[in-house]
Amino acid sequence: MKKGYKGFGKGLICLNKQYQENTLFEEDRAEVCKAGMHYCPNPLDVFNFYPPTNGNEFAEVESEAVPITDDNIKYCTTKLKIKGKLSIAGLVDAAVEFIKDSCKPTSGPDSNSATSGPWSNSATSGPDSNSATSGPDSNSATSGPRSNSATSGPRSNSATSGPDSNSATSGPRSNSATSGPDSNSATSGPDSNSATSGPWSNSATSGPDSNSATSGPWSNSATSGPDSNSATSGPWSNSEVSGENSIAAAIGNQSKARGSLGCWIVLAEYDDDGKIITVKSAKVTGKQIKADTWYKLENKQFVEA
Repeated sequence: MKKGYKGFGKGLICLNKQYQENTLFEEDRAEVCKAGMHYCPNPLDVFNFYPPTNGNEFAEVESEAVPITDDNIKYCTTKLKIKGKLSIAGLVDAAVEFIKDSCKPTSGPDSNSATSGPWSNSATSGPDSNSATSGPDSNSATSGPRSNSATSGPRSNSATSGPDSNSATSGPRSNSATSGPDSNSATSGPDSNSATSGPWSNSATSGPDSNSATSGPWSNSATSGPDSNSATSGPWSNSEVSGENSIAAAIGNQSKARGSLGCWIVLAEYDDDGKIITVKSAKVTGKQIKADTWYKLENKQFVEA
């Protein structure tokens, strides 16, 4: 597959290499995990390498050489064209289209689609639809308002697009993403990622090394387990973590964060014109910063919210 998606650190940097949009990059040789440039045909698989937190960025790409792969998940090439950057919402929409193109979907209101077994795909289009897969390497996608999508098993992906949507995965190395207002996203198991885009969205993960991110006002993000991260972007949003060495970041105006003992919280304060005054971080020690207590920044100080 020559069309795909790639993750980067902040500023379109991957493995200390600077990339930019609408540019072709070349390397001498391609060897999976050793040399060349890597990407994923499935947009949600990108979250396994660059989770939707920590300011990571994403872009649509296209290989202009014959790519190689050893698992049909990550591909490697010597010539990679970086196209336009994608928001989390754009990546979710691309995931819905990718999964729909991979299987025979159902279309129309009150539709249902279900598969069972490994390497399965399920897709629905229209309001009041449901999509479910069971087994490893499965994909599930719905498009439209009031839709549901669920996968069970390792290496599964789930994506919904539209308002009033729900997305859930269960098992290690799973991904879950929704796009639009009033959406929910949840994963269970280690190495899971959960991302929502739009107002009134919720995102939650359970297990170590998990990531949860929301974008838009009045959103909520929560992770459970050690070494996990939770991030919200947008005003009046909330971010919380439970588990040792985890980070909760709420960088929107009038946002709150909280964590258990040993965690860190990151908050931003804005002036009346919506410009950032300061960004501060603090460790939850139980003294200056109490455990499991909501905080906000006020006059450049942490205060209980």
